[in-house]
Amino acid sequence: MRYRISEAAMIAGTALFGLVPDARAAGPFDGMWNVDIACAQAADGAASYELKFTAQVANGALAGQFSSTQTTAVASVRGQISPTGDAVLVVDGRTGAPIYTVGRVSPGTPYHYTANTHFTATSGSGQRNELRPCTLSFTRM
Repeated sequence: MRYRISEAAMIAGTALFGLVPDARAAGPFDGMWNVDIACAQAADGAASYELKFTAQVANGALAGQFSSTQTTAVASVRGQISPTGDAVLVVDGRTGAPIYTVGRVSPGTPYHYTANTHFTATSGSGQRNELRPCTLSFTRM
């Protein structure tokens, strides 16, 4: 019995200090992904735009951040990818230049939408569900 306790303590200690990889198995979608959100011109004439950034998937949970270097535009994307590759992702952000926003709202206005997506081992795609047409594309790095 003493051997098992010592072995468990050693494993826990080395995991605590990062000397061994996480004991949990990596999920089929875990890793870094390139993200491309491309939104077509909106019905009210708001200009098309594209956001490119990276996201990480850990234990099936996707999380990524976009931040413009030129405007107030920011976005975060998050969601859980099911074992079959399906996910409803949530996008929260703040608008940039009014020319790109439905209703020409002020820069920095909060927004929120969801997107139905599907992932394979190397790629993913999906569509925005609310307000304007946008395509989400994912490529595993």
